[in-house]
Amino acid sequence: MYQADKQGDIPLVRVIKSPLASQDRYESARILLLQSDIDWKSHSWDGKQNPLRAAVQLGDSNMCRLLVGIGNMNPLSALADGSEGQVELRDRTPDNEDNELQIWQFLCSLADMGSVNAQH
Repeated sequence: MYQADKQGDIPLVRVIKSPLASQDRYESARILLLQSDIDWKSHSWDGKQNPLRAAVQLGDSNMCRLLVGIGNMNPLSALADGSEGQVELRDRTPDNEDNELQIWQFLCSLADMGSVNAQH
């Protein structure tokens, strides 16, 4: 479960990035999360890609919900302080533009920062 490939991706991240149909990816991720003994909330990534950040980069709001809900991943790991003091997504990409606000609101609400105004 901890073994990373040459790109620093662990099996869960490979599932998240997989071209499989969404439902297959969600079910595979759910199984990996439930069968793993990893404490995802406090896990140190040490050069490996954080699964929640991978889902945010892809703009996959459903995967983000699965990772935080079942995997108990820390929503703060995908958030950062912006240049003007606002909280923003750590990874903003063209792939997540459509779902950026939805993902940001979801992560902030769980990180108890839902009252912070979005600067989008």
